[in-house]
Amino acid sequence: MAERITVIMANWCGASYLAAAIASLRRQTVSDWRLIVSDDGSDDDSVAIAQDFARQDPRIEVLTADTSSGPATARNRALERAKGEWVAILDSDDLMHPERLERMLEGAETLGADVIADDMVFFGTVPGSGGRTLLEPMSLVAPLEITAKLWVEAAAPETELPPLGYLKPMIRRAILGDLRYDPDLRIGEDFDFVLRLLLKGAKFCALPDPMCLYRRHNASISHRLSPAAIDAMVRAQQRLSEGLDPAVAAQLAARHRGLRKMSEFEALVANLKARQFAAAAIKIARRPSLAQDVFRSLAERRKGKDATGPERRAVQVSLGAEEGADVLADENPNASVAEKMHVSVPKPVAPGAMWASPPAKMAAKLSALSEANDVIPEALDGAGAWARWLLPQWAQEQA
Repeated sequence: MAERITVIMANWCGASYLAAAIASLRRQTVSDWRLIVSDDGSDDDSVAIAQDFARQDPRIEVLTADTSSGPATARNRALERAKGEWVAILDSDDLMHPERLERMLEGAETLGADVIADDMVFFGTVPGSGGRTLLEPMSLVAPLEITAKLWVEAAAPETELPPLGYLKPMIRRAILGDLRYDPDLRIGEDFDFVLRLLLKGAKFCALPDPMCLYRRHNASISHRLSPAAIDAMVRAQQRLSEGLDPAVAAQLAARHRGLRKMSEFEALVANLKARQFAAAAIKIARRPSLAQDVFRSLAERRKGKDATGPERRAVQVSLGAEEGADVLADENPNASVAEKMHVSVPKPVAPGAMWASPPAKMAAKLSALSEANDVIPEALDGAGAWARWLLPQWAQEQA
């Protein structure tokens, strides 16, 4: 059977989460997909795990590399072998709702989109990871068309928009042509890649459906933006700056200023770590606000280290579309679970249609419950059965 969707997965030392990510793809309600795992020189068990899946499932192919060249190069290797009508991006530490690919396909056809994405539910082992979704601040109930201006504006400093560059899109392969990721970019390669697609005239729509579960863990957030990585982002942006629509150019200029400030901040941090206090003092004298940024960063890091959540408890959560009390406490000390809860969930609508209420609110609540408790979900109806896959703990246990 010919593949309709080629899923490309760049991986570097993701052995801890890779099996769950692949399992979430194999649970999809559409079967005409092929997965290309492009390993970026991992020195853990990643390749062995991926190859074991490939032996079980002929739809899975594994590409290997002797050394690490970054996620852009790894994805480009996979893109060269993609043959599907659509190309979907999935990271090796994320999870998908079982209906994700099916609903994205239907949504793209309904909306006439070249690029389609969905909301992302945050979860992970880092304190405070859960309890939110990427698009939650926008309170979406209907698809959002993402223009080049909006894409860049969401990446500008001090914006109130969520960082849309985190979205994991599915792209019509015909619109790609010879477009590839910039191999010089170790960070921000997704932003640059999609922006070039938008500047080619691609129509990009984001569904409010929260179907991608985005994992945050120490390895995924521990790296700092080095001045060299930021400079590469600046150079990539400068290559796009000529002949742009004035509104897009203005947003890119604002992002450029933000990147320059980030570069100065990281250089200051490097001076302080190396105890090069004279050089650090010169940088602060030139831009006094950098000192405030350093103190803010230290406070946030201390807060993260000191964060200890309440003791986890077992919670039975009933999920259904009918109205009900949000919390039903069970005071019986002999009960098999410490607490019982009911969460009203909106009924899923046809892909591309309007939801009765923002599904992000419900997904954020389920993510928060899953982060703080050992959740035992009970689906009361079809809506509840659909929603329980938004509980990261449940989704991982089904692997």
